[in-house]
Amino acid sequence: TEDIFSLIDQMADLGAQRLGIWGGEPLLRDDIGAIIDHARRRDLFTTLDSNGKLVPQRLAELKNLDHMILSLDGRPEHHDAQRGKGSHQQVLEAITAARKIMPVWTITVLTRNNLDDMDYILEESVRLNFVPTFQILHHSEALGTNDELMPTPEEYRRGLAYFCLL
Repeated sequence: TEDIFSLIDQMADLGAQRLGIWGGEPLLRDDIGAIIDHARRRDLFTTLDSNGKLVPQRLAELKNLDHMILSLDGRPEHHDAQRGKGSHQQVLEAITAARKIMPVWTITVLTRNNLDDMDYILEESVRLNFVPTFQILHHSEALGTNDELMPTPEEYRRGLAYFCLL
Protein backbone atom coordinates (compact mmCIF):
# COMPACT_ATOMS: atom_id res chain seq x y z
CA THR A 1 0.00 0.00 0.00
CA GLU A 2 2.77 2.42 0.88
CA ASP A 3 4.47 1.76 -2.47
CA ILE A 4 1.22 2.56 -4.28
CA PHE A 5 0.80 5.74 -2.23
CA SER A 6 4.33 6.72 -3.23
CA LEU A 7 3.54 6.13 -6.92
CA ILE A 8 0.36 8.20 -6.62
CA ASP A 9 2.35 11.00 -4.96
CA GLN A 10 4.97 10.91 -7.70
CA MET A 11 2.31 11.01 -10.40
CA ALA A 12 0.51 13.91 -8.75
CA ASP A 13 3.79 15.79 -8.21
CA LEU A 14 4.57 15.41 -11.92
CA GLY A 15 1.20 16.88 -12.89
CA ALA A 16 -1.02 13.84 -13.41
CA GLN A 17 -4.68 14.73 -13.14
CA ARG A 18 -6.37 11.35 -13.47
CA LEU A 19 -5.92 7.90 -12.00
CA GLY A 20 -7.67 4.91 -13.55
CA ILE A 21 -7.62 1.80 -11.40
CA TRP A 22 -8.15 -1.41 -13.35
CA GLY A 23 -6.55 -4.64 -14.44
CA GLY A 24 -7.64 -7.94 -13.03
CA GLU A 25 -10.23 -7.05 -10.40
CA PRO A 26 -9.15 -4.11 -8.21
CA LEU A 27 -11.82 -4.83 -5.60
CA LEU A 28 -9.89 -7.96 -4.60
CA ARG A 29 -7.37 -5.64 -2.92
CA ASP A 30 -8.00 -5.19 0.80
CA ASP A 31 -6.55 -1.68 0.58
CA ILE A 32 -8.57 -0.39 -2.39
CA GLY A 33 -10.49 2.11 -0.25
CA ALA A 34 -7.27 3.54 1.15
CA ILE A 35 -5.80 3.83 -2.36
CA ILE A 36 -8.88 5.67 -3.62
CA ASP A 37 -8.88 7.97 -0.59
CA HIS A 38 -5.19 8.77 -1.08
CA ALA A 39 -5.78 9.62 -4.75
CA ARG A 40 -8.64 11.92 -3.69
CA ARG A 41 -6.38 13.66 -1.16
CA ARG A 42 -3.96 14.30 -4.05
CA ASP A 43 -6.83 15.80 -6.11
CA LEU A 44 -6.69 13.12 -8.81
CA PHE A 45 -9.84 12.40 -10.80
CA THR A 46 -10.16 8.72 -9.93
CA THR A 47 -12.04 5.97 -11.73
CA LEU A 48 -12.21 2.23 -11.17
CA ASP A 49 -13.04 -0.54 -13.66
CA SER A 50 -14.71 -3.63 -12.20
CA ASN A 51 -16.71 -6.68 -13.13
CA GLY A 52 -19.13 -5.59 -10.38
CA LYS A 53 -19.23 -8.76 -8.30
CA LEU A 54 -17.90 -7.11 -5.13
CA VAL A 55 -19.31 -3.61 -5.58
CA PRO A 56 -22.35 -3.89 -3.26
CA GLN A 57 -20.22 -5.29 -0.41
CA ARG A 58 -17.42 -2.73 -0.85
CA LEU A 59 -19.50 0.34 -1.68
CA ALA A 60 -18.50 2.34 1.42
CA GLU A 61 -14.84 2.10 0.37
CA LEU A 62 -15.65 3.46 -3.10
CA LYS A 63 -17.32 6.69 -1.99
CA ASN A 64 -14.41 8.88 -3.14
CA LEU A 65 -14.39 7.65 -6.72
CA ASP A 66 -15.33 10.17 -9.38
CA HIS A 67 -17.00 7.43 -11.39
CA MET A 68 -17.06 3.68 -11.79
CA ILE A 69 -16.82 1.69 -15.01
CA LEU A 70 -18.51 -1.71 -15.06
CA SER A 71 -18.35 -4.42 -17.72
CA LEU A 72 -21.74 -5.11 -19.29
CA ASP A 73 -21.51 -7.36 -22.31
CA GLY A 74 -25.11 -7.52 -23.44
CA ARG A 75 -28.25 -9.50 -22.71
CA PRO A 76 -28.07 -11.95 -19.80
CA GLU A 77 -27.29 -14.99 -21.94
CA HIS A 78 -24.51 -13.19 -23.83
CA HIS A 79 -22.98 -11.51 -20.79
CA ASP A 80 -23.03 -14.74 -18.76
CA ALA A 81 -21.52 -16.71 -21.66
CA GLN A 82 -18.54 -14.34 -21.66
CA ARG A 83 -18.21 -13.62 -17.94
CA GLY A 84 -19.72 -16.57 -16.06
CA LYS A 85 -23.15 -17.76 -15.01
CA GLY A 86 -24.99 -15.22 -12.86
CA SER A 87 -22.57 -12.39 -13.64
CA HIS A 88 -25.18 -10.38 -15.59
CA GLN A 89 -27.41 -10.11 -12.53
CA GLN A 90 -24.38 -9.20 -10.41
CA VAL A 91 -23.38 -6.33 -12.68
CA LEU A 92 -26.95 -4.97 -12.72
CA GLU A 93 -26.92 -5.04 -8.91
CA ALA A 94 -23.54 -3.29 -8.93
CA ILE A 95 -24.85 -0.56 -11.25
CA THR A 96 -27.87 0.01 -9.02
CA ALA A 97 -25.75 0.13 -5.85
CA ALA A 98 -23.01 2.36 -7.28
CA ARG A 99 -25.49 4.82 -8.85
CA LYS A 100 -26.58 5.73 -5.30
CA ILE A 101 -23.23 7.45 -4.69
CA MET A 102 -21.53 8.14 -8.04
CA PRO A 103 -21.87 8.25 -11.81
CA VAL A 104 -21.53 4.87 -13.51
CA TRP A 105 -20.32 4.08 -17.00
CA THR A 106 -20.40 0.67 -18.61
CA ILE A 107 -18.10 -0.75 -21.20
CA THR A 108 -19.35 -3.30 -23.67
CA VAL A 109 -16.67 -5.11 -25.61
CA LEU A 110 -18.22 -5.86 -28.99
CA THR A 111 -17.98 -9.52 -29.98
CA ARG A 112 -19.82 -11.65 -32.49
CA ASN A 113 -22.05 -12.74 -29.57
CA ASN A 114 -23.36 -9.29 -28.64
CA LEU A 115 -23.35 -7.11 -31.76
CA ASP A 116 -27.15 -7.36 -31.77
CA ASP A 117 -27.41 -6.32 -28.10
CA MET A 118 -26.70 -2.61 -28.55
CA ASP A 119 -30.38 -1.64 -28.25
CA TYR A 120 -30.56 -3.66 -25.04
CA ILE A 121 -27.53 -1.85 -23.58
CA LEU A 122 -28.93 1.56 -24.57
CA GLU A 123 -32.34 0.74 -23.07
CA GLU A 124 -30.71 -0.43 -19.84
CA SER A 125 -28.65 2.77 -19.72
CA VAL A 126 -31.86 4.80 -19.63
CA ARG A 127 -33.57 2.50 -17.14
CA LEU A 128 -30.60 2.34 -14.73
CA ASN A 129 -29.13 5.80 -15.49
CA PHE A 130 -25.60 4.95 -16.63
CA VAL A 131 -23.39 6.08 -19.50
CA PRO A 132 -22.86 3.24 -22.00
CA THR A 133 -19.61 2.92 -23.92
CA PHE A 134 -18.63 0.37 -26.56
CA GLN A 135 -15.22 -1.01 -27.43
CA ILE A 136 -14.01 -3.07 -30.35
CA LEU A 137 -12.50 -6.39 -29.27
CA HIS A 138 -8.73 -6.20 -29.54
CA HIS A 139 -5.76 -8.10 -28.23
CA SER A 140 -2.08 -7.99 -28.89
CA GLU A 141 -0.36 -11.17 -30.01
CA ALA A 142 1.22 -11.38 -26.55
CA LEU A 143 -2.23 -11.67 -24.97
CA GLY A 144 -3.48 -14.18 -27.50
CA THR A 145 -6.48 -13.96 -29.75
CA ASN A 146 -10.16 -14.61 -29.33
CA ASP A 147 -10.95 -16.05 -32.73
CA GLU A 148 -14.26 -17.49 -31.55
CA LEU A 149 -15.40 -14.05 -30.31
CA MET A 150 -13.78 -11.84 -32.94
CA PRO A 151 -16.39 -10.48 -35.36
CA THR A 152 -15.67 -10.78 -39.03
CA PRO A 153 -15.11 -7.52 -40.92
CA GLU A 154 -18.67 -7.76 -42.24
CA GLU A 155 -20.10 -8.32 -38.74
CA TYR A 156 -18.19 -5.26 -37.50
CA ARG A 157 -19.47 -3.19 -40.44
CA ARG A 158 -23.03 -4.17 -39.57
CA GLY A 159 -22.51 -3.43 -35.88
CA LEU A 160 -20.77 -0.11 -36.44
CA ALA A 161 -23.38 0.94 -39.02
CA TYR A 162 -25.89 0.70 -36.20
CA PHE A 163 -24.29 3.74 -34.56
CA CYS A 164 -24.47 5.70 -37.80
CA LEU A 165 -28.22 5.07 -37.92
CA LEU A 166 -28.93 6.38 -34.41
